Amino acid sequence: MTNRILLQVFCLFWLSPFGNVFSQNTQIEERGKTLGIIIGRGYEDGWINLSKLPTIGIAYTHPIHKRIALRGQVSSFYRSMPDSYLYDDANGRIMANIIVRDSKSPFLDDIQRDRITSIGLKDLDPSYTVKTLSVPWDFGVLFYPLMFKRHALGLFVGGSLTYESHNWMRDYYPADITLDDGSVYEGTFVALNTEFNSLTPGDCIKIEYSYNFNKFLATFGVSENNLLLSHRSSIIFYNISIGIHAKI
Repeated sequence: MTNRILLQVFCLFWLSPFGNVFSQNTQIEERGKTLGIIIGRGYEDGWINLSKLPTIGIAYTHPIHKRIALRGQVSSFYRSMPDSYLYDDANGRIMANIIVRDSKSPFLDDIQRDRITSIGLKDLDPSYTVKTLSVPWDFGVLFYPLMFKRHALGLFVGGSLTYESHNWMRDYYPADITLDDGSVYEGTFVALNTEFNSLTPGDCIKIEYSYNFNKFLATFGVSENNLLLSHRSSIIFYNISIGIHAKI
């Protein structure tokens, strides 16, 4: 009796419009292996936007079933925010903004390092001196619960390994400074950022809609990194993106 009821329910589902979507597998166009470029807008925890630069990523997708694929993706997310009291403190005393000689900061090029080495001082723009660069490598399974002809709605669930380089609000140290030309600055403060570098594990979850063209896929997705399995030193961030995935 139970088996008969289950069979009837299955038949009703399969003949319904919703079940008909799943029964048209012969009309679903194969997607195959793809290599894609993804561009988006990144957000800090709380959906705070701190960057004018887009997120950029490269993704490789390898299908293992009509509805399941393996995906690996590497991307970059750079953002910055203002510091405070860079020119003077509450009492009007001058802040001398110095970057340490032989700095290993990833935000400096060789020309800037040579200039800092020769003069010891650098005139910094105080608007955006707190900087963060996140480079997550996401790897996991992309599952398509809904597919119809050229359309598909996918759910990506996987792990993430994120390299991060960032600094923090400056600490201030009192100092008297004498320049090579004999100029003397007394009662000034040296303002130094503390820099951090880390490689931390986490998670990545993404909802992705894709449309299948003849030679490529166009995608739109919303993702999060490090929300569920984040290390205490990880930074939670989100990404809204579009992508073009060429079939290879």
